[in-house]
Amino acid sequence: MMWGFSAWWFILAVILLLHYLKNRDHPFVFGWWAYTFPIAAFTISNGAINHLLDYQLFEIILQIFNLLLLAVWIIVFFKTLKAVKKGKCFEEHK
Repeated sequence: MMWGFSAWWFILAVILLLHYLKNRDHPFVFGWWAYTFPIAAFTISNGAINHLLDYQLFEIILQIFNLLLLAVWIIVFFKTLKAVKKGKCFEEHK
């Protein structure tokens, strides 16, 4: 059940992110960390399913999503550091 729920939230996050990337109207804010949570939930649930079922497909999905999570986390982390350094983290966006 948790795997399906986390997959649903991951799909919604991807749709939202693709929309913002297409329109280029999504400035960086601390809220970008919210994109890491659906990926992490899906990765963790894949790990749990893989542990229970020991099925090769879930192992492959787990490794792919671990890499994706790491990439997204690194991007958001460095964007956060950059925004903090420039003092733009607490500006109001209109």
